Amino acid sequence: MKRNLLMLFLILIVAVLNSVSVFSENSLDPSLWARTSVYEAMEKGLVSEKILNNDYTENITREEFCKLCVSVMKAWNSDFNYKNENISFSDTNDDDILTCAKMGIVNGVGNNKFAPDNPIKRQEAARMLYNILSVGTSVISDSHTSDGALECCVPHSFNDGGSIRSWARNEINHMYRYGVMLGVSNNNYDPDGYYTKEQAICTFLRLFRCKDSMLENPIPEVDYYPYDDTAKNYVKNKNVLVFDGENPYGRYIDSRGNIYTHKEKGYAYPFENKYGVKRTFTYSGEEVYASELIDKNGDTYLCDNFKSVDIYDSAILLNGLQPCIYGIPREGEDIYDKLIYKAIFFGYNNYGGEYIEYMGDGLFKISKYGQRPDFGDTKDNYNYWSGISIVNSEGEWFTNYNKLKKSEMYVKAGRSYNNIFTMEKADGSISIVDVEKPNGEVIKTFNKPDSSWEFRNAVGSNINFYDRKNDKYIFYRGISGEYFVYDYVQLTDNNEAIVRTNVLRGGEKDFDCYILNPDGTMKFNAPFGGYGTVEKIPEFDFYKAFKYNDDSGLCDIVNKRGFVIKTDVSKNLSIDKSGVFAYVTNENVINFFDFFGDNLGKVELSDIYGADLKVNRIDFINGMLFVDTNLKNFYVTPYGKIL
Repeated sequence: MKRNLLMLFLILIVAVLNSVSVFSENSLDPSLWARTSVYEAMEKGLVSEKILNNDYTENITREEFCKLCVSVMKAWNSDFNYKNENISFSDTNDDDILTCAKMGIVNGVGNNKFAPDNPIKRQEAARMLYNILSVGTSVISDSHTSDGALECCVPHSFNDGGSIRSWARNEINHMYRYGVMLGVSNNNYDPDGYYTKEQAICTFLRLFRCKDSMLENPIPEVDYYPYDDTAKNYVKNKNVLVFDGENPYGRYIDSRGNIYTHKEKGYAYPFENKYGVKRTFTYSGEEVYASELIDKNGDTYLCDNFKSVDIYDSAILLNGLQPCIYGIPREGEDIYDKLIYKAIFFGYNNYGGEYIEYMGDGLFKISKYGQRPDFGDTKDNYNYWSGISIVNSEGEWFTNYNKLKKSEMYVKAGRSYNNIFTMEKADGSISIVDVEKPNGEVIKTFNKPDSSWEFRNAVGSNINFYDRKNDKYIFYRGISGEYFVYDYVQLTDNNEAIVRTNVLRGGEKDFDCYILNPDGTMKFNAPFGGYGTVEKIPEFDFYKAFKYNDDSGLCDIVNKRGFVIKTDVSKNLSIDKSGVFAYVTNENVINFFDFFGDNLGKVELSDIYGADLKVNRIDFINGMLFVDTNLKNFYVTPYGKIL
């Protein structure tokens, strides 16, 4: 009898264990990375019944998010103070949804609907989380009256920040600084990405901690910026730190307002870089600069006083009497063993000579000059580029001038775009090269439609030819073979083109300007909008468009879809990858707007520093706007905070 009872007891234990959720076997359990936090949130009563025993990797709905909101506020013992009690929706009467809406935490989607089953995007979640913390605790109001206020107002520069909407930007910054909702991989935020249930539960656990102890949250490190004269020289000299003789002047400042010396924080900026550039100058009637490579500790390498030292991808380009390329070494490697190429450059006034130019995607173009006619060469070879070689940052040759017959030599090459570049041979044929294929595979070779066409430049597989016979420019699509004829063509760094056609206007010669997509279709019809000229903003998919007969110097901003998003912007303009524009008016007012054209804020500097203040230039550095004036230098946020 006892034996039978024991067996029955064991069977019951096994049955109970089999009925209990086991993380490693139940497909509905959270992912490995989220399990500990999800369990802790359950123990604290933050997870509502509606979400329990669901597939935690599914996107959370608007209704489920509201239930988490109410759960965390109950756990805080918060007061449920309604801003508007007269709220109702035609598609739901859920108590938790109505509670959140009446408290101002969430809004409907229009037409008196809430859409409870719709998923939530990350930037929407950040705004709701901010609202919960604001109405359910005093954390945010307290932070703005404490030493922590500064850092909360300092934006973080996400790589995909251009997709963040104006209504979520401030809230995302706060949730990031509090460690509630961080970014995703590679310093991205993914604002339009959807939010899974397990991500939401983990976030609400971190939000719950904010009321009493944010120390448990994964608070991100502070951001750093060059300070004062260091910042002034950093933007003036193309993001190179400048040193006065042997002693660095200037410092760094962090997002909390603390100031550091170069010795304390390192000599290479941005700090994730292994190397930086040290520029020293002497003054004897004019400034004379010399450049050296410098590591984080301040030790210098390649100390031949080059005119310039530039870091591109994983290689270093040094220009001086002997231009050369060095690969950036990995741990344990000697930089002097990473020589890729060393040119012998005698300049334009001597025999031969070589020149190195970065062409994008980790590639360098090595151009070899022909002899000048006054040194006995023929007139036809005057300033003739006798050959080019292409080498990558690992020292691999894609084309090698020294191994080709003269008829096979490449004499010109364009800029690489998306790992594609185009070259012209001495016989006039054109080759399109795919960098990602073995040995830089030539994917297409063709002859020019007309021998009178001169190869001017190329970006990717798009080519700009000049037709000597007809005095016209050609926008040629190398892959398809289509081409378009204009009076002027300028290829842009994003593989588009600015083109012009000559016209007579009021009896005088003028021109109409257009922006073309990479496939040659119209992107922006400038004359249709009353615009005369357009200019590409380097490194960003935006253009400046200037009105006909307008001498004000103001421009309108055209976005990547060809739409005008902002009018009457001054030329004193700066853009940050985080998705923010800034420009200065004559009244010393700095205006901020985002990539959608929405205003973010403005700062009236004369009200702070007086009418005598004059702005020299503005530049974004790591998400903060550096302002160089005749009186002092400082950083400013889109919301008016001065750092």
